[in-house]
Amino acid sequence: MWKRLKNQKGLTLLEVLVALACASLAIVSFVTLTSFSTEMEADAKRLTEATLIAENMMRSIEEGDFPETGMEEGEVEGMEGFTYKKHVTDTFIENVKEIRLEIFWDQGKRGTEFLLFVRKK
Repeated sequence: MWKRLKNQKGLTLLEVLVALACASLAIVSFVTLTSFSTEMEADAKRLTEATLIAENMMRSIEEGDFPETGMEEGEVEGMEGFTYKKHVTDTFIENVKEIRLEIFWDQGKRGTEFLLFVRKK
């Protein structure tokens, strides 16, 4: 009986099961990697958008009147899903203010922070 099995060509059930297990592992790894990559791409896009929002806000602060000391927060106009927090404080240098600008997305779970110093004109 064993001689007949050794002479047959083809795969045994065990070999097929091992091949299926390896293929399944590879497919699951690929799907997980693709999902993670898509999530990271979306996060990078949001970070880029937040940076552009902060750049525009800082430009308008620099071009506007000397800011008052205090805190302000709200939604970013024209950019759904983004909020900001602006904290203006005095510095030890006369006529210079520190502005800490935080931009948040994903319902405030994710965010980034920027720092700006403004001198009175």
